[in-house]
Amino acid sequence: MAWPDEIAESLPDPRHDEPGDAQLRRDILDELSDHIDCTASEELRRDGNMTESDVWAAVVKRFGDPRMLAKRLWFDAMKG
Repeated sequence: MAWPDEIAESLPDPRHDEPGDAQLRRDILDELSDHIDCTASEELRRDGNMTESDVWAAVVKRFGDPRMLAKRLWFDAMKG
């Protein structure tokens, strides 16, 4: 699945005032990756016949669109 790249590309352009420089982006991607991977594993344990698109749909159903969630986390970090 190419979702990590898609999520990274959905973040706003880097800014000089981002907390922790590139670390903020890495932290957001790492956290989302962990949750997505865990959810995908749970779904595959429940139904080993799921396709990649079925797994992605289950992840989106549970968390919402990870690209939008990444943006929201980035904006929240920039406000704080």
